[in-house]
Amino acid sequence: MVTRIRIASLDDVKDIVEVYCSSISRWIRYINGREVEARYDDLTIAERWSHGGPWMSTETCAIHINNLLVNNQYPLVAEFDGKIVGELELYIGEEKGIIGKCGHIDVLEVHKNYRRRGIGKALVNKAIEIAKEHGCDTVAVWPAKEAVEFYRKCGISRIAYNIVHVEIGLNKINIEIQEQYSTTSFPNNYD
Repeated sequence: MVTRIRIASLDDVKDIVEVYCSSISRWIRYINGREVEARYDDLTIAERWSHGGPWMSTETCAIHINNLLVNNQYPLVAEFDGKIVGELELYIGEEKGIIGKCGHIDVLEVHKNYRRRGIGKALVNKAIEIAKEHGCDTVAVWPAKEAVEFYRKCGISRIAYNIVHVEIGLNKINIEIQEQYSTTSFPNNYD
């Protein structure tokens, strides 16, 4: 079976969300400061976001993908046997210093059931191809510590900046998400 890489559309949002959500083994919410296991469908949009960002719900992912597309950036999806199984986001822009015109790989996610099949590498190769087509001097990524070797195998191996990884246990921070919100109108004048 062949992996096909293409630019994502808004029609792909539901499948992109499924790719990212596949990595979540346990959905949680906080009630009275306590962590409580929950079903995905019972979470608010903000609670879904807290599990990994805009890719965790169709509402926020649609806004995110739309922003990429209208700003001429590149959300790429990988299709395997007609099913979307991976997503990579490539930003083209100018960086000061030694980087120059750059294709920046921001995120890369492969569905947990499709990993170790070359899908991530195919997405990276397509990102490199697009960056070259746009005259980029550099393809850059700030990978998680455990992904450095993967990117080296994809040919991204020179270090422009040495990044120090600092791990912070966010589960030790007590964050409460308010269920109720209120709004007030702007005053007619400020006298």
